[in-house]
Amino acid sequence: MGLSRIASRKSACGGNGRFLGRRLMWFICWVVVVCPSPSFAFATSPRMSMSAAAAGTTKPLVVVTGGARGIGRATCLLLASRGYDVAVNYQSNAEGAQSVVTDIESAGGHARAFQADVSEESQVTQLFDDVVKAFGRAPNGLVNNAGIMEPWLND
Repeated sequence: MGLSRIASRKSACGGNGRFLGRRLMWFICWVVVVCPSPSFAFATSPRMSMSAAAAGTTKPLVVVTGGARGIGRATCLLLASRGYDVAVNYQSNAEGAQSVVTDIESAGGHARAFQADVSEESQVTQLFDDVVKAFGRAPNGLVNNAGIMEPWLND
């Protein structure tokens, strides 16, 4: 199932069926790195498959910022369904991030939630240190989905 189909589902849109509800989302940066499917990456990149074998894993790891709701949630679920381990970053929605982790793990995937404000350099550094400690390896990719939500302007 494509990302656009997942993002259009009610569960990925905050439950109301409308994309991002009544708020205007300003994205800092939508996608920095979009990783190919794990089978493609390992079939075409000997370096990646050798490093994965050395680490004792066959799954690439991706960090998704802003992964607790909306497009970030859908991205986490999509990556997990394609065989990725997922580090779900959130700033303040711990319950939403834990829900994403629970959904991924109940489907047989591996995910962890990490709190960090990605507008603060020191917190980004700590985020990646925590991800490496938790998963035992550095991430293979990043989806930089964190954004700032502003209410619609009222006339």
